Amino acid sequence: MNITEYGAVLSRIGTRISMVSQRNQKVDHTYRKLRNNIEACNSAVRDLLEVTPPNILIEDHKILIDIFEQLISAYRLQQDHVNPGLEQIKDKNEFIRAKNLENLQTRKLGTALTNILTKCSKHQINHFLKTDG
Repeated sequence: MNITEYGAVLSRIGTRISMVSQRNQKVDHTYRKLRNNIEACNSAVRDLLEVTPPNILIEDHKILIDIFEQLISAYRLQQDHVNPGLEQIKDKNEFIRAKNLENLQTRKLGTALTNILTKCSKHQINHFLKTDG
């Protein structure tokens, strides 16, 4: 798989996450939002496991999978501390701890994607310079 094809996979994942985020804005039910987030992350992990990344992105690919798996864990922990029927938080401290884990993984995701973009840009520039002359 080349960089462009891999970028298309990441784009599809990003589009799906964006759609879930937009859908969640219309949902007042925390438990349902968390379920939607888990489904989006599970889908991202499946998509990433189905592809072989370009050699320069193998480690970044593994990091992305790990981040999405950690996000799933964080969302499930939050779900564990929400009463789905009453929409009440059962244990506020544990819910906040799980929310902090989510926030940490979200920041890591941003960093991972930035690293991928940087590597791809450098690779494309180096390729262009080699073929230009």
